[in-house]
Amino acid sequence: MVTKFLKRKLVLKESNDYFHDIPMELEYYLLESNIDYKSELAGKKVYGISIVKKINDTCFEENSVLNFSCCVNETSRVVDKLADNTVTPVGLKPILDDLL
Repeated sequence: MVTKFLKRKLVLKESNDYFHDIPMELEYYLLESNIDYKSELAGKKVYGISIVKKINDTCFEENSVLNFSCCVNETSRVVDKLADNTVTPVGLKPILDDLL
């Protein structure tokens, strides 16, 4: 089971960020789950990242990366960096590839 924690929410209102004259919202989540793929780590927490793009309170796009790190602080820093740079769901995986 994966638990989602909303870390940041951006409402983009500038003209370049509109979708048919409607502001876009980006939500950045920290995901938490238990490790179940390695017996020696069973029961430990692992953290991931999710970005949701909404228009008119309707989910337009969503992308997630599970099992990013066992360190909640490291994962939180990456979530903040993604939000600071307004990364959208489409860009999540390529940006993480570049960061790593």
